[in-house]
Amino acid sequence: MKVSELVESNDLSALERVWKRQDEAKKMFIDHETFAEVERLDVKTLRKIAKQEGTTLEKFLVYAQKRSEVDE
Repeated sequence: MKVSELVESNDLSALERVWKRQDEAKKMFIDHETFAEVERLDVKTLRKIAKQEGTTLEKFLVYAQKRSEVDE
């Protein structure tokens, strides 16, 4: 099944734009157990990107999970 079949077509372009911009939300954090630096997506930044692209973080997270499943 294609990702485009998983979401409504009117939301797909906005979700794809957020997907392409997700690198902008990458931040370095310190793991509280190992104290190693880890790269994670910053929720506030990702929410802002989603809003700029005309969608929501919640819709993007569902899209990203489904897209990851399809890619596997």
